[in-house]
Amino acid sequence: MGFEIVSKKRESGSRKYSISQHDGEEFVSQYLQSGLWKTCVCQSADEARDFQWYAIDKKRPNLNKYMQFWDTNFEERYQIYLEHLIAEDGIEFQSISTLDKSPGVYSLWHNMSPLDFISMKKR
Repeated sequence: MGFEIVSKKRESGSRKYSISQHDGEEFVSQYLQSGLWKTCVCQSADEARDFQWYAIDKKRPNLNKYMQFWDTNFEERYQIYLEHLIAEDGIEFQSISTLDKSPGVYSLWHNMSPLDFISMKKR
């Protein structure tokens, strides 16, 4: 979305990433809440983590710049998962809390690019 990302080291050693502009966090939250969400339940948390990288690799969504490898041994199963995810009707952000808590992948589907959304909101 064009915002500067700031990285700070936590006491635990991990890093916290945030947007430097105050209104940037608000724009990101509004964007995430205005799209539709689709989910795909997986067999385990490990499978969900691996499947997310497969889905990102195959769909190349605008907001995912970071890529990781996924286990190619499961490509056939992941293709079925991805087809299910694409075909599923999206739900509104407010309904996410009512979904099954099984391991899986949440995917944002939006009819507007992040930059178009920001331009529209600033008018």
